[in-house]
Amino acid sequence: MFKRSLVLFCIFAVIFGSAASADSKVKFTLWHSYVGADQRAEFMADRLAAFSKANPDILIDEQQIPRDQYQTKLKTMAAAGSLPDAFVIWPNAMCIEFANAGLLADINDVLDKNPAWKNAFSPRALGEFTVKGKTYSAALGVSLTSVVYYNKAIFAKYNVQYPKTYAELKDAIKVFNKNGVIPIAYGNKPLWPAQSTIFSCLADRVTGSQWLTDVLAKKNGAKFTDASFIQALNIMKELNALGAFNKDYNTIDNVQMRRYYYKGEAAMMIDGAWAFSDMIANAPDDVQANTELAVFPDFGGKGDPNVMSGVSSTGVAIHVPFWRRVPEALPEVLYPHLIQEHPHRPEDRQSALCQDADAHRGASPHHGLRFGPQFRTRFHHQRRSPGHHDRAGEADRRCEPDAGCFKIGMNR
Repeated sequence: MFKRSLVLFCIFAVIFGSAASADSKVKFTLWHSYVGADQRAEFMADRLAAFSKANPDILIDEQQIPRDQYQTKLKTMAAAGSLPDAFVIWPNAMCIEFANAGLLADINDVLDKNPAWKNAFSPRALGEFTVKGKTYSAALGVSLTSVVYYNKAIFAKYNVQYPKTYAELKDAIKVFNKNGVIPIAYGNKPLWPAQSTIFSCLADRVTGSQWLTDVLAKKNGAKFTDASFIQALNIMKELNALGAFNKDYNTIDNVQMRRYYYKGEAAMMIDGAWAFSDMIANAPDDVQANTELAVFPDFGGKGDPNVMSGVSSTGVAIHVPFWRRVPEALPEVLYPHLIQEHPHRPEDRQSALCQDADAHRGASPHHGLRFGPQFRTRFHHQRRSPGHHDRAGEADRRCEPDAGCFKIGMNR
């Protein structure tokens, strides 16, 4: 679990270990957005505690900042020239922005001097933090962004089957509304959930996975005014008009929306895999026992109905001024210790989420959460493009597909 995130601490070991040789006590600041119910908060605390125990001469000033405040505060500090020494950063658009501004220290030399460590990561984990040939971090993993959590007891009560098509989804929405049940719990106050957890997968169903790649690469004439993309926007608009979501979806966030589902007031909710830990911690036992996980229905477009969208996770970057303060000598002795404790073997690349689904064939040990019979999916990697809201809350259960896809669970 969390094998990929070792990259941060290998970097820390190299940078801060060398700094310790010049001063008996070295202090560095670290900002991240892993707080509250986010399982990565516990993970980060454990990793930092282990690092501090192994390196008592290095003092860590850790700042935990809620996700919805984090990027604004970080960019404000960047504009003021007061960035922390190390900080969590998102791949692609945000990494490009900070790298082009000369704020990030590249880790190319660190990677080149430690080929076994470098080769333990999938190319995408490094590639999406690489700008003009320089790599600035590595993704902690890949997050599933568009999981449908549904309460099979509510579905059974109103004699509704989980929808496999858009027509069936619309029928289900009508039945639930008629009986005073919220069809889909939804919270979009931070603005990113609609784009990341719902529309990214919906649009892929309609346009097909290659379309967005072509748009961002400006290939094959693909553009955001194409009919297929407009069709996807109209479906999103129609879902809203049908009453698919709770009426206050624009005034609550994606954590608050879960209350509707946990209280049995919503038949479904759409969230990333990062919601697992919160559900296990806070959902009543009966809700957990009746929850199954599903993929989006088929919207009748060009996309593969077995595709689920996902996105590279965050990584930790180093501020250039701090990198320049440390000596060149890098204490390689810390690498074997960390790698031995958390090996980067190829067989570790598939996450517990994937293993649960395949091994249990529909039954996950996560407190009764089950992978429904329709949950067989191929991974489609989202890309963050300039001007898009960065995806948030990366998953606590990670899948890193070696060939760009993976399959989960049972046949549709």
